[in-house]
Amino acid sequence: MSALARNTNISFAPELGIQEVFHEAGPMAGMAHLLSHLLFGPPRNILILILLKVGDDPWEQFWVALAISVLLAVIAAVIYIWLSDSLCGKRSVAGERVAHKRWHEWRVADGNHENEQPNPQERDPSTLWTIHNKRYDLRDFVEQHPGGVDAISLGQGFNCTELFESYHGLAKERFVRATLKKYYVEDACPGAADYDDHFDWSSTPFYDTLKQRVREHFRQKKCSYRAPPNQWAQLVGFCVLSAASLYYFMHGNFLAMLLLPFVYWWGPSPCMHDGGHFALAKRPWLNRVVGHIGGAHMSLFSWYHQHTVGHHCDTSIPGRDPDLYHFAIHADKGMPGFRTSVELRTLPEFSERMQKREAQNGKPTEILKRESYWRSGFLLRVPFSTLGPTLLWDIQSLAIPELDQAFLGLVPYRSRWMQGLAIHSIGRVLVIWLAFLHPITICLVTASGWGTGLLSAACFAIFPYAIHGCIFYAFSQVSHVQEECSQHKIGPAEHSAWSHRHPTSKRMNDRPPRETPKNAEDIINEESGRVKPKEWAIHQVEHALDYAIDSKFWLHVSNGLNLQVVHHLFPQVGWGHYTELAPIIQEVCSEFGVKYATKPSFFSALSSHYDYLKHINDEPNGSVWIKPSPGRASPDALWVLDQVDSSRDSWEKAA
Repeated sequence: MSALARNTNISFAPELGIQEVFHEAGPMAGMAHLLSHLLFGPPRNILILILLKVGDDPWEQFWVALAISVLLAVIAAVIYIWLSDSLCGKRSVAGERVAHKRWHEWRVADGNHENEQPNPQERDPSTLWTIHNKRYDLRDFVEQHPGGVDAISLGQGFNCTELFESYHGLAKERFVRATLKKYYVEDACPGAADYDDHFDWSSTPFYDTLKQRVREHFRQKKCSYRAPPNQWAQLVGFCVLSAASLYYFMHGNFLAMLLLPFVYWWGPSPCMHDGGHFALAKRPWLNRVVGHIGGAHMSLFSWYHQHTVGHHCDTSIPGRDPDLYHFAIHADKGMPGFRTSVELRTLPEFSERMQKREAQNGKPTEILKRESYWRSGFLLRVPFSTLGPTLLWDIQSLAIPELDQAFLGLVPYRSRWMQGLAIHSIGRVLVIWLAFLHPITICLVTASGWGTGLLSAACFAIFPYAIHGCIFYAFSQVSHVQEECSQHKIGPAEHSAWSHRHPTSKRMNDRPPRETPKNAEDIINEESGRVKPKEWAIHQVEHALDYAIDSKFWLHVSNGLNLQVVHHLFPQVGWGHYTELAPIIQEVCSEFGVKYATKPSFFSALSSHYDYLKHINDEPNGSVWIKPSPGRASPDALWVLDQVDSSRDSWEKAA
């Protein structure tokens, strides 16, 4: 610290006269003088306790704040890495049990004995890739993969049919399938963990036509389908502006704090989104490096699993798509939230706080009913829709045993990513330092009083994420949470079949509970037999909505998210091409009778989105739960996600 003092002209406590006060006026007067300095002076006066005085020079204040925040970041990194290693170390034992259980599931499904032990000579199922229910051992091909190691590794150990098809849709398919055939091992049998027939891949005329015409479009243009120059210009320009804003943000500049979330949205944010889709460049390392630039609102580690795999492969499917649970998780535990689908369990009829008051006082003094509860959740969660992924979900998914080291218990983390846990932890701490530790420290060090210091610290810590969260929500959710994107239309028949009474509501009054809703697939089976699987591409079109499809302005403002149908069908294509592809998709949809939902403008899409939220969260539809099949989620994960009625103890005993 003495070297720092020499470089920044920092003087020490004896110059403040405190020792003289103690000597001349006595201990009591000296203590009063010290307390007045700490409580009524600038917050930086607290550094007196470590014999350090910081003056009014801005650069002096900056370097002191930097030293303090870096020290805090180092401590945070040590704690973060230790906790990650400790928690995942404990989880590794459970992970081995899960792997052993999966091995048995695979072998039993393949006709082998259940009590059979793993054979060291036999291939470990977690090392294989399953595509169209055929297993391949691609380990020798990983380093040769043209799309890079990251892309191919995402499919290892699981059924990755949708991932494979969507990212090879514009490639030389004959060559790709001939290469794949060289590494064939065996077929996966029905019932195996990696056997999946959720979509119909046996005949895909709709998707085949789309791919053919999009390939022809790029062949005629004689250009790559990766990010075009106008897209790169936006990314580079706003990344430079983001770096400049961050520089002044780190110095406590309020204008930079106001600008940062906007320039980040148009620069680093799409860097991670597009890099995570391998859509920016043909060189895999460039996609990876650029993708990390946008790590402030989520790590690339989690983005691959949550978005590239979970959301894009199984869009809006309960038990598979993590996006469905973002705004309802923990709503049973007193944190207001809201549903984005009628396939999510109903919210409590009364808030948890009111339930506790009733238990203590006999009856509630205030009642926050469901209609108010979900609106409170909307106002609370939308501004922080990117703060949760930044700080909580990585830790929850890795640390909570019930989630089995899967993103929100739905998308298992690939094994190779666990090897980089320490690097991932350092990256998260870097974000915490840039977004919270240093801004709060610089605000307190430069403030003239505690009131202004705490207020400015709160603004710097909350405002950027709150604004970015609102922007992120507006441009991401309006394209999926719409009545046109829901396969369930709610009427009197649905109210009768799927009426649901939340368990906490049953405890709050004496009204008899309504019948637990049947599983939606059970009702389909009773009426018409097993529902026929759809083409994956048709499912993507039916569960997304495009708006302002001819507008270059909204294409750039939304980073291409206004054309979600195009994006979901061809995620490897740079969004700078989307306005050219939308008419092609409209034409093919018309030929095959597939409904392509559109809105004329962003504001009409936003309005209909909020109307749909009211439709499924307010009564009478707020009591409707069209109970889906569990998907990939275990009972433990569904319990964490508040998607089971019974208490954990009761269903554990039943199991």
